[in-house]
This record gives sequence, C-alpha cells and structure tokens, in this order.
Amino acid sequence: MKSVNTIKTVNSVTLLGSISREPEQKILTSGRKLALFVLQTHGDENYSSSEFHNVVAWDELSDILHECRVADMVYIEGLIKTRSFVNKKNIKVFKTEIIAQKIILLSSQKHESVTEEEEKIFFSASKSDFYIADENNT
Repeated sequence: MKSVNTIKTVNSVTLLGSISREPEQKILTSGRKLALFVLQTHGDENYSSSEFHNVVAWDELSDILHECRVADMVYIEGLIKTRSFVNKKNIKVFKTEIIAQKIILLSSQKHESVTEEEEKIFFSASKSDFYIADENNT
C-alpha cells in the first residue's frame, strides 16, 4: 500500500453557470490585471439549490470579462483555492475562490448578436496564477 505522501492529488473544478454579480476589474500595483465575479450554479431545474462561487481571473484571462454581464452563461475550468486574511475588525476570515484557468462565454444577455469570433473566445491562464492575498484583501 502506498503512503499518503506518494499518492497524487487533483485540484480541479468545472463549472457552468450564470454571472450573478457584475465583474469587478482591477489593475494591481504590480501591474497584473485581476477580475473578480460571482458565478451562480443550480442543482436542479427549480433553482432551489443555488450555489454562488467566487471566481478570480488573472491577466489576459481577465480580459474576457469586459464582454461579460450579469446573467451571461459561462463555462469555467479552474482550481479551488482557500486563503485567509485579517479583516478591518481584526477577525481572521477564510475565503474560498475558483482560480480560473479557462473561461468561455457561452451566451450574452446584453449583446443580441454575438459574432462567430466572439463565440470562439477562449483564454487560458497558467496553473501558477493564484490570488495573492497580500496584494488585495477583497
């Protein structure tokens, strides 16, 4: 039997859902681009078991969010990352986020005519792109 230390692990998530909060885009002091948004997924057709996922997109991958609006359907592949920080009330807070590695805009609620090129939008980020809590505690 293999020891726990020699067993490979997987940190991967695939989500298909709708944007539930307008994407927030930032440029950090380091020059890196960052986009944050919330993706809503549903466990059933009645929407009675909705989940809300905090999604982080870095650099070129964040550019696709210029085209995204609330209610747009997106496909996301990424990693699960939990970070901690001390908030303004001096309380340690844990936040779990999806670090996007791929984002595909599937439908746009605000843009009635999506061009063929827009439908093919597909960006990738490197696996080393993680949210760095020291740069921004949002």
